[in-house]
Amino acid sequence: MTVQEFVQALSTSESSDKERLIRWFKLLNDGDFTDSYNGDSNGFRSLLGRIGAPPRFRALCWRAVMGWREHLRPGTYAQLCSGLRGDKVAWSSTPEAVTPPSKSGRQKAATEQGLDSPPWNRPTQEQQPSPSVASSHTRLAVYPSIAADLHRDLRRTFPGSDYFNKDSNLDALGRVIYTFAASNSYLGYCQGMNFVSGMLLQVTHSEDDTFWLLCLLMHRHNLAPLFTVDKALLSLLKFTFTRLLETQLPHLVNHFRSISEAEGIIIDVTDMYATKWFMTLFAYSLPFSTVLRLWDFLFASCPPLPPHLGFPRSLLLLS
Repeated sequence: MTVQEFVQALSTSESSDKERLIRWFKLLNDGDFTDSYNGDSNGFRSLLGRIGAPPRFRALCWRAVMGWREHLRPGTYAQLCSGLRGDKVAWSSTPEAVTPPSKSGRQKAATEQGLDSPPWNRPTQEQQPSPSVASSHTRLAVYPSIAADLHRDLRRTFPGSDYFNKDSNLDALGRVIYTFAASNSYLGYCQGMNFVSGMLLQVTHSEDDTFWLLCLLMHRHNLAPLFTVDKALLSLLKFTFTRLLETQLPHLVNHFRSISEAEGIIIDVTDMYATKWFMTLFAYSLPFSTVLRLWDFLFASCPPLPPHLGFPRSLLLLS
């Protein structure tokens, strides 16, 4: 398709953003940005952070900077979802009462199935053994405790969103989160994952893309410690953020503390807002359009540093 043909195909709503769309269109190669990113990663990241990605290209941009093509294992998500019986659950419906298996049983099953490692390091579809099937008394998947927790949170994910008012989209979100949580038993499901996954799904409109981007965020860019039992990364981010506030805005910090003391309670004021910021990557607290631009910055700014440092550092910069 030529640039002229592309411009002629733009919708009415996209016409006002024509110049930015053309700029990104010229970077496409076979419908993908990976080659452009690999050819000039600094320039690509700079463009993404500076002008942001148009809605029609945003998923492709995020995929490119995250190394999506390198780690993608076609068919793995569908196999995991089916094997863990995540596709058997009507996630948008009222959850059934279930008795969760023992923790040791869950860990043993995950180890036997090779599910404690990132999905791209697992056996191929032909080599990977099928997960054990849940007891016949429940139609929920291999990890009913994860499914039950997730059921309770799904309807509270972007409650005002037209996208998730559709049961089909809510079911898709449930399948993605359940498959990720059940195939990473050391994490399981934790509140906050639903908003991160929900943002990805609203941008990509693809369960497969959402699953792999979520895996890359957690494993390659080290967001997993945000959601572990001890929430080690959350504690580190809040501590660092508090020290930054004390350095940059000491009067504000003192004001917060004086209010706390006047009420007769001593609390960490960052708990009032920063926990939700970090646990949802701002998706809970800010308007959707604002979060999209913030995430453009997050994706654009993290690669120059080692993966385990980049994304957490970018979160602090945005805060």
